[in-house]
Amino acid sequence: MRRLYRESEAKAARLRLIVEARTILDSADFEFAARQVLALACAFSGASSARIEFPETQADETISYERSPSPSLAIVLTVAGGEDASAITLSLASELQVLISDDDRQTLGIVADQILSALNDRTRRQEREAFTEALKGREAMLAHLVAEMISAQEKERARVAYDLHDGVAQSLVSLLHHLQAAAAGQEIANEAAQNLANCIDLARRCVGDVRHAIADLRPAELDDLGLAAAIRAKLDAMRIETISFSDRLGETRLPRAVEIVLYRVAQEALANAEKHAACKHLGIELGKTADGMVALTIRDDGRGFAASDRQRSRGHGIGLSAMRERLALVGGTLAIDSAPGAGTSLLAEVPVDTNGETSA
Repeated sequence: MRRLYRESEAKAARLRLIVEARTILDSADFEFAARQVLALACAFSGASSARIEFPETQADETISYERSPSPSLAIVLTVAGGEDASAITLSLASELQVLISDDDRQTLGIVADQILSALNDRTRRQEREAFTEALKGREAMLAHLVAEMISAQEKERARVAYDLHDGVAQSLVSLLHHLQAAAAGQEIANEAAQNLANCIDLARRCVGDVRHAIADLRPAELDDLGLAAAIRAKLDAMRIETISFSDRLGETRLPRAVEIVLYRVAQEALANAEKHAACKHLGIELGKTADGMVALTIRDDGRGFAASDRQRSRGHGIGLSAMRERLALVGGTLAIDSAPGAGTSLLAEVPVDTNGETSA
């Protein structure tokens, strides 16, 4: 009876060691937890010291626990980690000869295996954290490069706009003035007068087209007042019967790259609506969704198109591809809903965090 009681107590002690070791390893820093588990192993086995030797691939040195100095080695357990291809050595030592039963040795082996498992978990966690940090760094670098690329494109547009303004536009204005002076300065035949009037009209339209192109290349409102003001200025120049614009962003300024991309998307969509849709009503909404996306919605009641219509590549298709490519640079998406005779609805969304930075 006494023997059964001792066996029951020993079995309970072994189970308690396994459970407590697992609990400690799951709830504390690995090195601290490992020392705590070594203390439990010493108390369990009667050893005066214990240490764990790690594989060469681990950066950690030996972790040890001692209750008294200079013991002689009594138990050495090596546990391999299977697929992890790593192993640890758990050594227990005592000043006295310690007898360890096979069951106790097996229990200590389980504890060593738990330590190895915790070590491998920590290694994988550190690898994941390092990978995550590296990924964040690459994403930040990519976002910076995208912003620099968009900025370079806009600078080139500005340079072209300035060149047009100082070169071709001035020459056309000068030509227009000369033609007007010629028409007013002398009597000419009816046919010549008509030809001159046609030339004046052509020159005037060329001046208007160049000025319009300059404004499209680099809208001053976008830099000075933001996306909503630039879209309003674009709408003011459109020849559509009814136009509505809803701005729910208010005074909020978006990251420069996002404003530029959304303006170019709006510019392309509005050009498609004016040139190809033959619409009478146009609605634009600019706002933010509940999940932090900046949303630009453009709807028209024009002729629409079928998604499978290959002919749309002559008009809508190229523009839609350009929009998607621009939005992809800032992590945005484009959704199109259109059908013949049912108009077109366009939704462009870009992720922006609470600090106004793009989340791409």
